[in-house]
Amino acid sequence: MRGVQVDLTPLATRMIFRESMHSLAREVVGLEDLLGCEGRVLEERLIEVDMWQERFDLVERMLAAKLQAAEPPPPDVDWAWRRLAASRGRLRVAELATELGCSRKHLAARFREHVGLPPKLVARMLRFRHASDRLLGATSSSLSELAATCGYYDQAHLDRDFRDFAQTTPTAYVAERVTFVQDTSPAAS
Repeated sequence: MRGVQVDLTPLATRMIFRESMHSLAREVVGLEDLLGCEGRVLEERLIEVDMWQERFDLVERMLAAKLQAAEPPPPDVDWAWRRLAASRGRLRVAELATELGCSRKHLAARFREHVGLPPKLVARMLRFRHASDRLLGATSSSLSELAATCGYYDQAHLDRDFRDFAQTTPTAYVAERVTFVQDTSPAAS
């Protein structure tokens, strides 16, 4: 089995596929369902190509063309997304709404359309990602220190996010981590 994984921000995903992110959030959708015959043609070309670099180039060219032709996200949503991402989820949604000069309800509606999830959940996910990356990188000496560094109120708050997002505790998360192994030998091409 072979596959190509592409990680996109929610805003880039909306631009490329021109779909409400709310309709795509928490869903598995086939490429052909999103791109029609263009998706099917891309899949066929990826199968026909022998070298991985050629596959990557095909995907990159398609994505670049889609992004070039796309309408950019609304400036307020783009700014809010960037602020949340830059803060790694530490920015409070009320503070973000105040900076934008809008209500939290308005901000949540904008995020629902363009990001797919409410800003509070996005902030939690960003904070969890930062904590899990630091935990796996062993850059913290204790879980309480990790919690404080990543913007959690306390270790119990950190533990709740690990249970919600990873279905495990931080300690078990490290013990059970699975590393990504890619065969880079010429035969794998």
